[in-house]
Amino acid sequence: YIHKALSGIRKIISTQFMNFLPGELEGWERTQPTSNLDSGESIGIVSTQNYSVEVRFTQKEQNQKITVTISNIAHIVQIAKAGIELYKNPFFQKMQQERQTEEKIETLIVKDFEGAKTTNAKSKRHEIVLFYQDLMIQIRGTGIEDPAQLDVFLNAIDFEGLKDFSGKMSQNPEKPAEKPEA
Repeated sequence: YIHKALSGIRKIISTQFMNFLPGELEGWERTQPTSNLDSGESIGIVSTQNYSVEVRFTQKEQNQKITVTISNIAHIVQIAKAGIELYKNPFFQKMQQERQTEEKIETLIVKDFEGAKTTNAKSKRHEIVLFYQDLMIQIRGTGIEDPAQLDVFLNAIDFEGLKDFSGKMSQNPEKPAEKPEA
């Protein structure tokens, strides 16, 4: 009975979080979103309060691919946050400028989500990673000529709904929700 109940809870949470991912976008073929909550393997490893959902988009004739992921799995989020903090470090920024790499990194803030945008025109690989509390949004593009194309996917994410639902998910009867700072 417990397995069946957990499976039902996972399905509901998975479906709701998939609603925050971008829907159909003109000119792009969208795959069916996937979630770690869909598999029964997550018992004992990933609880119903830890999730990762993903959707992929392709433009086959131009060989372009974009993947959008939303996650709150602690080790994934912490590693990515550490990388972003490294990018923000003035020493690292100076080192990047001196090396004159093809990769450009800029920090950004989008609707209370902080992170960075990495672009590499030569390899046509671009990435946006944003954080809000324990949430991470990652948009990765390959074969992309113009990094601004990632902004279309970024703007298609329901940030407010995601923040609201995440706040409800993080509430625990044993631990009150954190109060926003004044």
